[in-house]
Amino acid sequence: VKYTPIRRFPASDFDLSVVATARTYASTIGHILAAARTPRVESIRFLTDFTLPDGSRSLSFRVTVAAQDRTLTQDEITAERNHLIQALQSQ
Repeated sequence: VKYTPIRRFPASDFDLSVVATARTYASTIGHILAAARTPRVESIRFLTDFTLPDGSRSLSFRVTVAAQDRTLTQDEITAERNHLIQALQSQ
């Protein structure tokens, strides 16, 4: 186990929901997000699976982003979110 120093600056969380077909696994979406993560993304956790009236699914994930040396700005958090969304759209 590698030592990781305690973060001195606050992290930010945002939820990301993905509308997928009924046969799409949450783990598939999770793997795409994990592959696209940057060093600022501390964690990606699955939250909920909701079936929509048309039979598709809404899969929600909580993403935590932070930096070790400072507090991230809203623009930096938005850039991380947009990067993950682009990775999903390219699949």
